[in-house]
Amino acid sequence: MYGKCGSVEEARKVFDGIKNRDAVSWTSMISSYANNGFCDEALDLYQQMDADGIQPDSITFTSALLACTKLADGKAIHARIVSSNMESDFVGSALINMYARCGDVSSARQAFEKIQNKHVVCWTSLMTAYVQTGHYREALDLYGRMDHEGVHADGVTYVTALGACASLGALKEGKAIHLRVSECGFQSLVVHTALLTMYAKCGELDAARAVFNRLASNVAVQNALVTMYAKCGSLELAKSAFEASGRKDLVSWNAMIGAYAQHGLGREALDLYQTMTSQGVLPDEVTIASSLSACAISGSLQLGREIHSRVLKNQSFQSSLMVQTALVNMYGRCGRLETARSMFEDMGQRDVLSWTAMTSVYAQQGHADQVLDLYLEMVLHGIRPNEITFTSILVGCSHAGLLARGVECFLEMQSEHEVVPIREHFLCMVDLLGRSGRLRDAEALVESMPYQPDSVAWLTVLGSCKTHSDADTAKRAARRVKELDPENTSLYSLLSSIFTAAGLPQEALEVQLSMKEMGLKKPPGQSLIEK
Repeated sequence: MYGKCGSVEEARKVFDGIKNRDAVSWTSMISSYANNGFCDEALDLYQQMDADGIQPDSITFTSALLACTKLADGKAIHARIVSSNMESDFVGSALINMYARCGDVSSARQAFEKIQNKHVVCWTSLMTAYVQTGHYREALDLYGRMDHEGVHADGVTYVTALGACASLGALKEGKAIHLRVSECGFQSLVVHTALLTMYAKCGELDAARAVFNRLASNVAVQNALVTMYAKCGSLELAKSAFEASGRKDLVSWNAMIGAYAQHGLGREALDLYQTMTSQGVLPDEVTIASSLSACAISGSLQLGREIHSRVLKNQSFQSSLMVQTALVNMYGRCGRLETARSMFEDMGQRDVLSWTAMTSVYAQQGHADQVLDLYLEMVLHGIRPNEITFTSILVGCSHAGLLARGVECFLEMQSEHEVVPIREHFLCMVDLLGRSGRLRDAEALVESMPYQPDSVAWLTVLGSCKTHSDADTAKRAARRVKELDPENTSLYSLLSSIFTAAGLPQEALEVQLSMKEMGLKKPPGQSLIEK
């Protein structure tokens, strides 16, 4: 009972008080941990149960599989299931979910095929696995097979299949699913939101509008649409949904302000914030945090200070970790590092976002020593760095030319903190190698990283070629940029400068003439930070 109510500590006290524990009591406690996100504790208890000679049942195994975040743990439990002759349709669904969560789609498919009576949850679990790993066509093929075999889809199935259509731009399949949804009489907001997303991403805005018009009858739906459109990158649709709302509540304003901030449109977010307050709508901590983020993006220090004054008059805002972190970020990104650090030090408590905000602003301002000191300090405080933290750390190392320390931090990400490097981390390493004169290594990393190289990656190499006057590597990198983004003005500006510095005036002239023929101009630079 305690575990189901989320009180894991109380559940553990009850469990520890049981003298003669049977499989049911062990399983209940493992399930409580797993269902409340205490994965390590759930697996530790599962292993302790096994060591005590208690035979797990199918529910034990499914609970333990739910707690698996590492493929090795999941495979070990799978092997035990097989040796215990506990394979069943029920356990099979849990195996599909575990393998999907750990990114092993092949094993998820094998577990799926072994299930004799495949119910809708099994089909949907594998479809979800395909979508999460980018195998969208396989997900739609599986949906088609499921439909052919007469298995009735549920709301989750439709949302998953529509997500695959949206990612592929598969309008024909999406329309067929829409027809089936209509035939089944589904009125789910989630399903219709998925339909909106699918039509929007497929460029069928009239169809998206038609779905929207059938849904937009209350503020809650319209707020959900604003948020959904913003997350999907359709800012114009988010704005349309916001403006179509006749009666806007605080959630409506927050959704649109947040949407602008998420897309880097700080000025627009702040204009909306001022419109909101002028209409007598009182902000909450979400409004304040989003507006401070907009100040940071646009360099609006004066308005940031005005919002800070408002915070100081509200005890709830002052005690909000989210607001305090937003203030640190705003002052730091507006160039007021001492104020940002002072606020950071005065915070009563700090989470990973607070530490990362302070680390990020130091990295932005080129203070690598402070970045690395904060990294060490946060680890000593028991705070596990996240992806954004490591981006800041690697940026700091790159700007300071700290190659050895940067490589060390990059390796520590996964080995010590279980953070899988993302594209941004590899780009930071490419920049670090390039700045350190290791241009061939930078070029090799772009070619070998587990992500498709884009123009940004090759422009990063090209920028380092300018620093070190390496015309040969520059030619190779420029060729790759032209293939990916032929109208990128930075390409021609950099290449011309590199050829000029390398004593190749004819090549530099050819680049300039090419740029002129294409009608490309280098945009002027400007500072965004207010004084």
